[in-house]
Amino acid sequence: MRWILPNGKQIWQSDSIYRINFDKPSRSKQQFEVKQFFKKYCYNHILYEEYSLPGTLLKVDFISATQKWAWEHQGVGHFCFNKFYHNDSRAKYLNSLKNDTKKYKILELNGYIIIESSPQDLPITKEWLKEKYNIIL
Repeated sequence: MRWILPNGKQIWQSDSIYRINFDKPSRSKQQFEVKQFFKKYCYNHILYEEYSLPGTLLKVDFISATQKWAWEHQGVGHFCFNKFYHNDSRAKYLNSLKNDTKKYKILELNGYIIIESSPQDLPITKEWLKEKYNIIL
């Protein structure tokens, strides 16, 4: 897949290693639950999981190359400082927010719609996706 970075550089990345495996465990139980939603409704899409953005160390939970959307499921430690998730360092929490901003900038630059879900949004439904993001699967 071809990617454009914020500095204007274009990078080609082989993405076959990121193809989604619906039966393989995910990084969290909630992320696996989102993946099972895709298994039901996006079985004919080209989907990637834990996609590593080229030129960075940043990863996106799910990417659909078919409809050009990127899905980030935000866990409990994302919305506020948490001693456990951020190793008792507010600087690491701030750094995680900066990384998210950088990640979203790259995705938007490449024409991706960013979808964010949280634990309160589970279970994900087609109606929720259409109402909140106007995306039809």
